[in-house]
Amino acid sequence: MNIQTEIILDKLRPLKEKGFPELYSDREYSEILSSFGVNDEEYRQLKESYPEYIEFGKRLLKENKLLESLNHFEKALLIATNEMEVLSGLSETYLRLWQQHPEVIAYRENAVYYSERCLNINPDHEASMTRIAILNPKFEIAKDVNTAKIISLVVGLLIAMLIA
Repeated sequence: MNIQTEIILDKLRPLKEKGFPELYSDREYSEILSSFGVNDEEYRQLKESYPEYIEFGKRLLKENKLLESLNHFEKALLIATNEMEVLSGLSETYLRLWQQHPEVIAYRENAVYYSERCLNINPDHEASMTRIAILNPKFEIAKDVNTAKIISLVVGLLIAMLIA
């Protein structure tokens, strides 16, 4: 993360304000970025800085600096829209924010949204299934991670039995 990378990311602020991008191929996303004035070399630079944003986001999440973590994960999302690492990081961050501030419905909605995006990429992503169980109002009993894991495993077994 350097000043040049931050300047490039600043060009993408309107994209962030519109709502974060869905799943795109590299080529499609490159075309979208060019419409915001980001050229191929700048996009390459952004992709090189992606791991740093992820690592800072994870470290800040461990330190429970949730808003700062969210900021880094959102920047990583602008760089790579379909990476499990960033989607899962956003989901976990929003979950924790919602647990601290249950009155902020947007935190819960974003945690569900990013968990669902993870599950669209990998339907067996256990952390996302656990988060969905915690966040789903039908599972109000799931107030802690262990209970949520048990519920998600039971639901998974029931679904497997129905499919079989």
